[in-house]
Amino acid sequence: MIASFAGWLLRSPGRAALAAAVAGLLVWPTGIMFTAWAPGAVLACLVFAGKQSPKWGPASLIAAGIPLAWGLGQGVGTVIGAGLAAALLLPTVGLAAWLRRTNSLSYTLQMATVVAIAGTIGANVLVDDSKSFWQPFLVGVEQMMQQMAGAGGDPELAAASHQLAEAYGRIAWGLAAWLVMLHALLGVFVGLFWFGRSRGTHELGPRFRALKAGRVLAVFMVVAWLLARFGVAHEADDVVSLLLGVFLLQGLALAHSARLHFGLGTWSLVLFYVLLFLPPFAALVMPAIVVSGWLDNWLDLRGRWANKPAA
Repeated sequence: MIASFAGWLLRSPGRAALAAAVAGLLVWPTGIMFTAWAPGAVLACLVFAGKQSPKWGPASLIAAGIPLAWGLGQGVGTVIGAGLAAALLLPTVGLAAWLRRTNSLSYTLQMATVVAIAGTIGANVLVDDSKSFWQPFLVGVEQMMQQMAGAGGDPELAAASHQLAEAYGRIAWGLAAWLVMLHALLGVFVGLFWFGRSRGTHELGPRFRALKAGRVLAVFMVVAWLLARFGVAHEADDVVSLLLGVFLLQGLALAHSARLHFGLGTWSLVLFYVLLFLPPFAALVMPAIVVSGWLDNWLDLRGRWANKPAA
């Protein structure tokens, strides 16, 4: 089914533009966190297939951007919606082009991280009062947590909602950069998967299982953590929050590689992701994944597995 869809998508510019437009429309009923990567995935698939002429790439970009901007602009205005759409689509296209050029998903992750860090630091420098800038968002987060606490009968969450919103405010730029980068990478991942299916090859799996952020970023995270710990630079909190997400991705790649090497069934990944997002276990599982992803840059766990007989 996926192979048929990918083949259909790449058959004509009109179909590509239609698919991009429909994907852009999905964000309105489903929410930005669930489907905002979808139009980017269509565009990434076109980049991997070399469909970058004006009647393919730009036309599909416009077809995806208009409904996406409309959906994202509900309640905040068309201009902000257009800015959000550009922030979601253009990084995806750029990263897809970089991946097509380098043929390395690790280099692509590293490039995305460097750009995101630069953007985070730049935003902190350019915006004098980040707390006031993010205040409407923080108020919304606090109200959402209070509603969740009321619905679930959790007085502790209601009491801590203000403190949690304040904590989010301290790393708001880092979280924003991470979400933009995550959506761009998801678009690249899905677009690469579709492209592989259209050719009958596995393009995403082997690259994702080998994903690595590298020692430079691992050292940079330690430096940023120390700067944040001793209050030397307030931007360091944002950088640390961003890099935690990066090493979470590497930890997930490590888990996928372990499943394949040790011959575990699909059930193991299903259980793994259930524990990752299930509140009672997430507080333990997620930090363990981040730490394992960070350590993998030094211990080369996948390289060690490769030197041992697989199950």
